[in-house]
Amino acid sequence: MIAPKLVMEWALKQRIAQVKLAFEELEQYMLELIQECRNLEKNAMIYIAHVPLQTSSYKTLAGNIFIFMLAGHETTAHTLAFTFGLLSLHPDYQEKLYKHIKSIIPDGRPPMSLLRAAIPVARHQIHEETHLLLSTWLSSMRHSVYSLGEYGVPHIGVTTIPKVAAEDTTLVTTDRVGNEVVVPVSRGTSLQISVAALHYNPRYWDDPLAFKPERFHGDWPREACLPFSSGARSCLGRRSFETEGIAILTMLLSRYKIELKDDLKFVNKT
Repeated sequence: MIAPKLVMEWALKQRIAQVKLAFEELEQYMLELIQECRNLEKNAMIYIAHVPLQTSSYKTLAGNIFIFMLAGHETTAHTLAFTFGLLSLHPDYQEKLYKHIKSIIPDGRPPMSLLRAAIPVARHQIHEETHLLLSTWLSSMRHSVYSLGEYGVPHIGVTTIPKVAAEDTTLVTTDRVGNEVVVPVSRGTSLQISVAALHYNPRYWDDPLAFKPERFHGDWPREACLPFSSGARSCLGRRSFETEGIAILTMLLSRYKIELKDDLKFVNKT
């Protein structure tokens, strides 16, 4: 009885030690990355380059970066999961997407700068997924995705967008039979914009429940697609997600075919 217990305790300590080492290495990597950005003459993190940072400030910044990375991986993972599910249900479109990817990167090793500029069809798939999917709740700075967003259906990342009326005003809408209705809104009134209702509204989207990545080709109602929210407090990680999500989608589809494992009765069913 003693030996198994000692083995379990040893194994647990080893596992904890591995986790601790992983966190320490990640923290060191992020601190080095922050310092590297500060040393660049031109960098995207302008405020880092001009604000003196103490050791504690570095750790705070590294902690914020970790949160953005964690949130970005979570939403990217969920969006990709649904995207692959939809592509398995629509093999014809998956094949079209595959051919497009291979026409751009035949060797399967694209430079990162090409991913967003040269893979528009993949971006349309992502946008479609985020338009259709209701995958995350809006928190202080929550994001989701355009179903790899400009990709086919008005999927949803955030579910509602909270607002407070800054002044007395009115909103003009219509009832179920099309009659115009004027709604008075007093200053200080709390409002909730339903992203789900917006993304599935036939007033803005033709056949909103259908899988149509091509709906994001050319002109489309951008003001009616808010998977990352909108305005000054929109998702900080949107570009990070789009880059990561498109890169993963592109590389996986260039190497693998996504299929339903057993039951083919769900083909073309969403």
